[in-house]
Amino acid sequence: MRPYRTPISNLYGTDRFFEALEKELPPVFTRDVASRCMGGLLSPKSMSNADAMGIGPSVRVRIGKKVAYERASFITWIRQRLSM
Repeated sequence: MRPYRTPISNLYGTDRFFEALEKELPPVFTRDVASRCMGGLLSPKSMSNADAMGIGPSVRVRIGKKVAYERASFITWIRQRLSM
């Protein structure tokens, strides 16, 4: 995975944030990758809690102890969380 080159603090507006996030995230990724790509704005534990409450991203896959998300579903979920 490429290192995150643009600090989130340098991004102005949510559109630029989501464009950068979409470029940075692979098609399928773990909670740790998502947290790292978002600059730690959302922790893996917070994503786990959202999944347990049934309010996490709609498309996810569990492989052993790891949970992976699909990029489009995750970005849609993050957009919804920001509008709350």
